[in-house]
Amino acid sequence: MKITLLFFFSFVTSLSWCQKIASIDFENLKKSKTEFVAAQLNVSIGDSVSLDLIETNAQFLRDLNLFLSVDYTIDTLPNSDVSISYIFNEAISIYPIFSIAGFKNQLNLQLGAADINFLGKGNTIGVIYQFYDRHSIFFYQNSPRHLNNRTGHEFSVGRKSTVEPLYFNDHTANFNFDNYHVSLGGNLWLNRYLKLNLGGMYMFEQYTNVDSTFDIGNKVFENREQFSFNKIQIRSSVSYRRIQYLFERRSGFAATIFAENIQTSGNPLASFFKGTVMANCFIPLFKRGNLTLQHKFGLATNNFSPFAPFVIDGYLNVRGSGNRIARGTGELIFNTEYLHTLWKHPWFYLQANSFVDIGMLRPAGGVINEFADNAFYYGGLGLRLQSRKFYNTILRVDYGFNLNHIADNGLTFGFGHFF
Repeated sequence: MKITLLFFFSFVTSLSWCQKIASIDFENLKKSKTEFVAAQLNVSIGDSVSLDLIETNAQFLRDLNLFLSVDYTIDTLPNSDVSISYIFNEAISIYPIFSIAGFKNQLNLQLGAADINFLGKGNTIGVIYQFYDRHSIFFYQNSPRHLNNRTGHEFSVGRKSTVEPLYFNDHTANFNFDNYHVSLGGNLWLNRYLKLNLGGMYMFEQYTNVDSTFDIGNKVFENREQFSFNKIQIRSSVSYRRIQYLFERRSGFAATIFAENIQTSGNPLASFFKGTVMANCFIPLFKRGNLTLQHKFGLATNNFSPFAPFVIDGYLNVRGSGNRIARGTGELIFNTEYLHTLWKHPWFYLQANSFVDIGMLRPAGGVINEFADNAFYYGGLGLRLQSRKFYNTILRVDYGFNLNHIADNGLTFGFGHFF
């Protein structure tokens, strides 16, 4: 932290609540707008001086992930008031999106680009192409905080196309799945770290049987037979996030309570209510280590349905497991990862990681104590290569294997942290 010598030797000892902030300046801003940065502060001209508050604001600006560094200087004026200057080194906010995962004969590829400081106001805009057995495309635009610092919004539109395994009692069949959606939501910030979100989404979904004809007793599915739904989703969430970004390491806690209701026209088995609680904890260890924990618990309407909303998937929650290898109406996920910095280069950080991912499901129509009977245990090793110049440019390689059956394994590549 850069603090002027005048401040360090004389200002610290004489700092008092009687002194007022006479001016706040922002230096070296290039893309970010001054009015956007100023709106993030909870201190203003005329307030009493507090060194803790000045530093808290600097750390909050660092945690926006828009800046490689945020320093400040404090100068005493002739009338004993102070002038504060925040000094920024902006990150390159336009970055590529790339990830690739392989599970046996399956491939998940994502390509795209995003700007997380669109128009210099902390907005995000991006487009993603995905190949996960089939082709998908998504566009999104988010503004986590408007200039009033109390509200925000999120918007997305896209088509998701994959091959989905559906589970009909003792029979599993593969269907081409197409989901067309448009989504809109709004944020209300209760304070810097606590946020309410309310949103909705319209979806049109179509399933096409790509397996041979099969009979489940009360229904025969012919090859290439189709069925489709119109869906409406209403969702809400409460989230708390207070995470400090300490260069390549993170420290802090985040938690989200999420609820959604999906109503489906023509098929009550595809309608459900779902509630989820998720918590993340980031703990720096030693001088170069970082322990990261993620726990997730969710329950949904417990219908006997092939459209159960929770899945075990190597790309979503259990690394190395494969493409939606199981479905259920309840989930319990434990992700544990340890990262250790091997090399600090002027341009990047190199980290090694080890992880254990555990996923448990309640089968559709099952009971709570069946979680343990449907458990998946995977572990693995990986590497992270993190840029010191670009936002969120972290090349990730993970090799995961089934702890109960080592022959079951999968390799994933991607950008960004797994969680």
